[in-house]
Amino acid sequence: MTFRIGMKVVCIYSGPWQLHGHEAAPSFGGVYTIRRIAADTNSGLGFLFDEISNKPDHYLNQTGIVFREKHFRGSRFRPAVSRKTDISIFQAMLTPSPVTVDEMNVADHAREIVR
Repeated sequence: MTFRIGMKVVCIYSGPWQLHGHEAAPSFGGVYTIRRIAADTNSGLGFLFDEISNKPDHYLNQTGIVFREKHFRGSRFRPAVSRKTDISIFQAMLTPSPVTVDEMNVADHAREIVR
C-alpha cells in the first residue's frame, strides 16, 4: 500500500495506544491527513497527522533513545475512500418513465407463462 503526505487515512485500530503523559492519539474510525511519514525501526512506517500535534519526547527504539514527536504505526490506518454524493439514481426512481401498451402486454404475457 502506498501512502503519501497530504493523503487522508482512516484509523482502523481500536485498541489502546501507548502514550506518554498527555499525548493525543487517533480515534478508531477517525479520518486524518498525513503530515509526515517516518521510517520506524520497530514497526515500519510511522505517521504524523495535521489533526494531531504532540510535543517531542524521548522514545526507545532498536537503535537507542530518540527525541521526536509520537509517530503512529502505519499498519493501523488505511486510505480513506472519498465518494461524491450522487442522488441521481434516487431522482430517477421518482421520475415516472413512460410505458407503452405493447410493453404492458408483453409483461402480462410473461406473467401468464410463468404461472
